[in-house]
Amino acid sequence: MEDDNRLLFAIIDDEEAFLLQFTPLIQKYGDCCQIHCDCFSNAKHFLEKCTLLQYDALFLDIDMPEIGGFELAEKLNAMGYSAPIVFITGCDYLITHAFRYRALGFIRKQAIDAELPYAMATILTEIQRNQDCITLKELLSEGGTAYTVSISTITYIESKDHETYVHLTTGKVIHSRSKLSDFCRDPRFESFILINVGTFVNLTHISLYRDRVSFEDGTTLFVSRRRANEVRAAYQRAVGRILL
Repeated sequence: MEDDNRLLFAIIDDEEAFLLQFTPLIQKYGDCCQIHCDCFSNAKHFLEKCTLLQYDALFLDIDMPEIGGFELAEKLNAMGYSAPIVFITGCDYLITHAFRYRALGFIRKQAIDAELPYAMATILTEIQRNQDCITLKELLSEGGTAYTVSISTITYIESKDHETYVHLTTGKVIHSRSKLSDFCRDPRFESFILINVGTFVNLTHISLYRDRVSFEDGTTLFVSRRRANEVRAAYQRAVGRILL
């Protein structure tokens, strides 16, 4: 986002008629801010431009020539591009495939009027959440540096031997002065959940497999039996943001 009152979205769809139809529908939701949309009928052209701009949200058509929406999402993930993604398609059966790409949502072209309002509400909430920052103070014995980080970049927080460690998407680990309980009580961490007595994970960064969660960097953490049902329910709610 370039300023506080302007959001920059990208729509990638090989049907130019759809781009002309869809853009003004999105811009109607700019009550509190101006929404500007860059439209691309070719995924390669978008990839060239996205290295120069940070978009606030992306709408990706799944069925495109050369590079489809799923493949494009994988490329963006490999680049570390973190903008929320909403997939667009005219094929209902592709909905189930969208889960693996951790998209924010899914809009069917034949149901735009019904599904776009919820999609936009979810996107705007996610953008606000990504802007929430917290100051983490390092232990004095390790330098005492104060780091300001976006909460969305925290993958998990763990307590070991009465010490608290905050893990970031960059791989950096901050040895924090705060207690784990401080983070658990903070309402800004609503997308996090305790998976065991000493580990507080960000649901937006995990995949859940029975008794463990995994992160994109290969890190695996185990879920305690005591918390298994609550973790599963929270994960399903998080994944349930997919737009049906």
